[in-house]
Amino acid sequence: MPQTGQSRSDRQGRGLRSFRALARFVRDGVALCCGGEIVWANPRLCEWFEASGLRVGGELASLFEDDRGRALDLSRGGPCVGRLRGGTGRRVRLERVDAANDEDAVAEEVWVIEELEQRDTLEAEVLSASRALHAANRELVALRERSREEASEREDLLTVVSHELRTPVTVILGYNKLLLSEQVGMLSEDQRRFLEESTKSCQRLNTFIENLL
Repeated sequence: MPQTGQSRSDRQGRGLRSFRALARFVRDGVALCCGGEIVWANPRLCEWFEASGLRVGGELASLFEDDRGRALDLSRGGPCVGRLRGGTGRRVRLERVDAANDEDAVAEEVWVIEELEQRDTLEAEVLSASRALHAANRELVALRERSREEASEREDLLTVVSHELRTPVTVILGYNKLLLSEQVGMLSEDQRRFLEESTKSCQRLNTFIENLL
């Protein structure tokens, strides 16, 4: 029987050490209490009360006050909201988690103290990021719409250049070649020179249209 009791105590001791090691890295304040008295506090909670003092054996309730400056009533065990004493004025939310109920338990209560201003700041940052994301999405939709409109305008321009401009140039160039071949009549030197210059200009214009397209 003594061996069994020792084994249970060892397990509780290891569990308590593991809990304290984990609680050291928690962003919220954590306190282990027996009957409302502080047995152990994590570094975060000690940091909050560095100036005013947090001592083992002191009453946890004495560290907090309501909006009227009165000590918080922690006896009901449910979540409650108050402020830190000691001039910092941080708004916090306290919630008790029962650690164990057997008679050998080192700590009867675990209190988690959450800083509400920090949570409000995070919520505000998330809300701001969400709004920025929605604005970016709206801008992206607008950019896509403008891109589609510009693509449509480009297609219209290409159609105009391809049909309304290139077709007449091709017709003129064809007539010039026909006239230069003298199949429809003899040409004078001046007429031939005019037609050759017209043909060169049509070819340059046709090359420009091809490059543009």
